[in-house]
Amino acid sequence: MKRISQNSVLTILVLISFCFARADVNDDIATIKKLENATAVALLKNDIKFLEKNLAPECTYDDESGTYTKEHTLDLIKSGSQKFKLNELSSLKVNVFGDSASAKYITNQICTWDGRDTSGKYSNLDMLVRRNGSWVIVSSQSSKLPTIDAQALKKHLLAQLELTYSALQNKQVAPIVALFTEDATWILPDASTFKGHKEITDGAKAFFDSYESCKPGSTIIDKIIVINDSEALTLSRGFCTMVIKGKTENHINPFVDHWVKGTDGVWLVAYEINADGIKN
Repeated sequence: MKRISQNSVLTILVLISFCFARADVNDDIATIKKLENATAVALLKNDIKFLEKNLAPECTYDDESGTYTKEHTLDLIKSGSQKFKLNELSSLKVNVFGDSASAKYITNQICTWDGRDTSGKYSNLDMLVRRNGSWVIVSSQSSKLPTIDAQALKKHLLAQLELTYSALQNKQVAPIVALFTEDATWILPDASTFKGHKEITDGAKAFFDSYESCKPGSTIIDKIIVINDSEALTLSRGFCTMVIKGKTENHINPFVDHWVKGTDGVWLVAYEINADGIKN
């Protein structure tokens, strides 16, 4: 019989230990996720008994208005100054570090807090510890996510598109390029594709050479989809009259833009795809 070396035995033992440790971590993650979801329900139902048990005595809650102790928080719930009509939890991610853990998640709330209407979407971070075999929450931080007025954003983006369409008349390259991010992708109706400002500059020049004149008409954003506070999609149409090889044509240009907001707050197009049709 072939003898198994001591190093091989040690390797097997290490692997077995790792598998058990990984299983324990997965169990902890599942337990904490269950606790966080149950806590969201407890806040919605004003379940003081559950919160007393699962919030550590030193637990604090922090938001833009200040820091609240566990005692103060429970008093607000008992008095009705804190009341939830909606408390949906999503995007929950848990990390475990031995007997400590963090839980990051988003909540969509309709609620009052300390007499104030604090409804909205929030980014949350909870810290937890294991005590006497059970996980408890020792701190919770909450930051309200910015909300975007879709109609106001639509109006703002439309103004940018109208400037671009105006540039077609005078064959101005700069306003076209300025619409895009540095690494943007621009796809024209003939499927020619340009990536980055240099290629988009060359593509715009080539496009201008394809017609003798262009008289822009209206530009319409038919639909806007706000993805988050820094991303949006627009489905648009542009109208213009073009003279191509001596022939006057009325064009309609359906196009889709993926917009992103930079750290400077400026919205630019990261991806655009165009189609084309002639209306005579």
